[in-house]
Amino acid sequence: MKTIAFFNTKGGVGSTTLAACTTIFAVYAGVDVIGASLDPRRDLRRWMDHQDIPWIDATTDVPQPDLEYRDLLVLDVHAGAGCIDIIRPDLWVVPMDSRMAYENAVRSVPMRQGPELWVWNNVIGDDGDLRDVVPPYSRTVPEQFAHRVEFAPQIVHRDSLTAAAADEFRMLRGEGPLRSFVHGVLQRVRLASGPLLPREPSLSRRRREDADLRRAEEVPAYLQTYASREHAARERLQAFFAR
Repeated sequence: MKTIAFFNTKGGVGSTTLAACTTIFAVYAGVDVIGASLDPRRDLRRWMDHQDIPWIDATTDVPQPDLEYRDLLVLDVHAGAGCIDIIRPDLWVVPMDSRMAYENAVRSVPMRQGPELWVWNNVIGDDGDLRDVVPPYSRTVPEQFAHRVEFAPQIVHRDSLTAAAADEFRMLRGEGPLRSFVHGVLQRVRLASGPLLPREPSLSRRRREDADLRRAEEVPAYLQTYASREHAARERLQAFFAR
């Protein structure tokens, strides 16, 4: 089983959205994928519920007996996670949307082990002028990390269409930098090849509303106990990633 982890020490950079879109795209590709959250808010779960894709809580459900037989685990890691030092994915994806997020990515590289793909995400602007929005120095990997870190060639922009799709927990149809990026992510872990076709979401609106209501009721109690749950999960997560 391959694992891909999405993380930046700065919140709000679009890690969950990219993790969700990668999971959805993997389904398009026929990959047996499961989403996982190391996140007190478990926001990835909303996407997975809406798309009828399996989801687990990494603090309580890893490992589980049938997990190793899946093709791919996509892990959404929250900015303040305390388990970064023991997570060993096949690929880290580090999104950034500002100079602060870029500098955080640079400072936090020693915290992580394994290959990394950095990507400019949530950049406001039209596709044609994005190279002017993101300065060249912020698309350069520091020399000391170049052996295991590289930048994605795409700059994923945010506009009204992508925002509307995210509000509905779905990917945009058609080609674009987001679809090209997530396809490239799957290619890096050898789980995608040729062009893929979109599919319609599989859940009914009624089921989506029920899922949202259920999640809203669970969040406050879960947040109160999250820190202890994550701490208790360290040994199990370490054993899982050391397999």
